[in-house]
Amino acid sequence: MNRAKYIIISLFTVAIILSATTAKSQEQLCPLGYNSTLINLKNAPHQKSNIDITVPIKLPFFDDFSSNSVYPSLSHWIDSSAFVNNTYPVNPPTIGVATFDAIDKYGAHYTNASTSPFVADKLTSRLIRLDSTLTGIPSKITLGDSLYFSFFFQPQGIANNPDPGDSLVLEFLSFPPDTIYIEADTTQAIVADTIIFDRWVSAWSHKGISYANFKAQYGKDFLHVMVPILDNAYLRKDFQFRFKNYASIANTQQSSWGANSDQWNIDYVYLNKGRTINDTIIDDVAITKPQTSILSTYQSMPWSHFLVNPTNEMKTSLTTPYSNLGGDTKNVKREFFINDLEGTGTPYYYTGGNLNLLPFETIDFSPSLAYSFASNTTEKASFEVITSVNTTPDFNRVNDTTRFIQKFDNYYAYDDGTAELGYGLNVKFGKIAYKFNARKADTLRGVDIFFNQVFNNANVKYFYLTVWSSLSPEQIIYQESGYLPKYTDSLNQYRFYRLSDSNIVVNGDFYVGIMQASTDNLNIGFDKNSESGWNSSTGNDLLKYNINGTWMNSLNKGALMIRPVVGNRVPIGVGISDNKKDNISIYPNPANEILNIKSDNIDNTSIDIIDLSGRTILTEKGINKIDISSINPGYYLVVVKENSILIKKEKLIIIR
Repeated sequence: MNRAKYIIISLFTVAIILSATTAKSQEQLCPLGYNSTLINLKNAPHQKSNIDITVPIKLPFFDDFSSNSVYPSLSHWIDSSAFVNNTYPVNPPTIGVATFDAIDKYGAHYTNASTSPFVADKLTSRLIRLDSTLTGIPSKITLGDSLYFSFFFQPQGIANNPDPGDSLVLEFLSFPPDTIYIEADTTQAIVADTIIFDRWVSAWSHKGISYANFKAQYGKDFLHVMVPILDNAYLRKDFQFRFKNYASIANTQQSSWGANSDQWNIDYVYLNKGRTINDTIIDDVAITKPQTSILSTYQSMPWSHFLVNPTNEMKTSLTTPYSNLGGDTKNVKREFFINDLEGTGTPYYYTGGNLNLLPFETIDFSPSLAYSFASNTTEKASFEVITSVNTTPDFNRVNDTTRFIQKFDNYYAYDDGTAELGYGLNVKFGKIAYKFNARKADTLRGVDIFFNQVFNNANVKYFYLTVWSSLSPEQIIYQESGYLPKYTDSLNQYRFYRLSDSNIVVNGDFYVGIMQASTDNLNIGFDKNSESGWNSSTGNDLLKYNINGTWMNSLNKGALMIRPVVGNRVPIGVGISDNKKDNISIYPNPANEILNIKSDNIDNTSIDIIDLSGRTILTEKGINKIDISSINPGYYLVVVKENSILIKKEKLIIIR
């Protein structure tokens, strides 16, 4: 594992190049130590579901990971260590991939993690009927039916590249008809008194390679792989296949950099009969990237600040790429919607009409935004933004729609809430400052910071929380020591660091950040999908660092996961605050039938479960076990109040 693959410098000016040479060992990006989206699920295994995964499924087998879940769907898979997401890949065939890396399904390093290659993630299919068609008049499947297995894959994406000693492997399950086998992590089968090893047979593999070298070699962002089924041993009622990766952990002397690594992305897994080696054309039109903020500068900003000049804050259009994966020209209907989730604003609808999409063509749907956010809410607002493309016939309609919740809360954010890498310095008293612009004078109450959890918590070191009104000249308006990186058990949840001084007012440009008290990298979350402040000539104009008395632009494109919180006094318990012990527990998460609430004051505790459209689905009060069996699977928000005072907000996943 090479730790020095983190800074990419394009054609900078001579001054920037010299600065980069001087500071190369101080400013670093590193892979994530843990997956924060999965780390809270340790006590709620994904396998708890009403789906009986022992029942074989029939052909065709298809999954492009475009459904809204962090785990592979139990309708297709029996395990869950691969991470389903839309933030790690570069130009995937369709929205959503399954990512393989060096951390387990709970977001932590594998216990057998090593600097030498070890088996890490596995993605195993359910039992598949390869003995019969089971449709129409059932007929036996033979090798003459031309069975092919296909998928797309990409090494690294925007994260860390797998080394040459690492690999991605596809295996098929094969064993004699009378075999009694043990379903466990062992790869052995028992026939009478004979132990048969390697019942998983390698069908395909690829050695570790960087994304840049991969694209130079194949000329593609993702490579389409076709694997024929050529052995009668596989034509069974309980056939399975699986992907797995061999990974290795960085061998570094600096423990605060110990991290996840060796990412592979796979997409569009398809197994069916009646195919050929040339069957690479897919009759599908699909969105390829998720929707993002429709604000011109920020991902999110305070509602009252947005209302100062709403027109200036809006993008004039959005860009959503969609592709024709097939060989025929498709007539595609394009639509765009905005809904006020508070229920008070007027819905917005835009039709892009129908447009012919040529074979294998990718274009952008760019709806105009002749719309101003309007809502009767006074403090916070949220809007659902939906983009849809539609054609007939279409192999898969799930990937035709993408949704985004545009939030207006009490903070400014450049990031999308998901970290792909970690950012930090390795210089004692090194300073990191992030520039924001307050649209009106307001009180700065604190700062939300997302810290990546590092192996053995090696980055839990004290720092100075700092606020500047200017960097040239440097004018500090708040600085206090005694803060520590802290983690949460919620999905990509930030820690709220409250300012002890309630008289800090910001207006126009200001900076928030930290000064280190040690040489350890504090490993702040870094969103690689953001381009805010990026300039190919000068670097990141918003993110500054200082390790020798001179402020320099960061050379890394992306957004630091730091968010200044402004406005009225933030109630104790909103977000995660260092100033109050959290006495509310919500578990399990994901949940299935019952949601448990642990509270020291349960009699006066009310719980609302709210869906992504902002509707309150269920309200309970004074009980510690809530029946959620009637609520559909998906993402929800749990709002907990004590004596009508907001105490806790937490994202909830319901699975079955």
